Amino acid sequence: MSSQSAGKKRLASTRSGFHTPARPLHDSLFGDVESVKNAVLSILKGTDWPRRSTNAAQGLATTIENASNLLNIPKDNSRIPAQHRTSLEKFIAEMGGIQRKLENASEERGKEKRSRLNKIAQVLTSQERDKCTKILEACAKHVEAALASLP
Repeated sequence: MSSQSAGKKRLASTRSGFHTPARPLHDSLFGDVESVKNAVLSILKGTDWPRRSTNAAQGLATTIENASNLLNIPKDNSRIPAQHRTSLEKFIAEMGGIQRKLENASEERGKEKRSRLNKIAQVLTSQERDKCTKILEACAKHVEAALASLP
């Protein structure tokens, strides 16, 4: 097995249980949008974020859940105008990148929680908590920009 195929296998079933789609999973853009949206929400809700980061995580989840421009996407690609299709494809790609960032942050957070020394270090410094918040806030800005580009 090549290292490239091993990497793909690792992405398909990460330790944290989150799924990283390497390419569109559905025949419709609607399905792809729903898939990446649900994957990001799963990470946000399934991670035990530091206390200082929970508001940022909840805010990002709320932004995605309440995005009105994701509600009326036709399930049939032929009913989506070309310019909207391009916007949706860009949104899916952006959300895929956000998903990977959140997966990495979530996995790092899980490693921190397992390490007693890191737990002691967390008490002494809030640097890691701020790191999670910065990642979540950066992802929120990217999501808001991607949502703004949608019709």
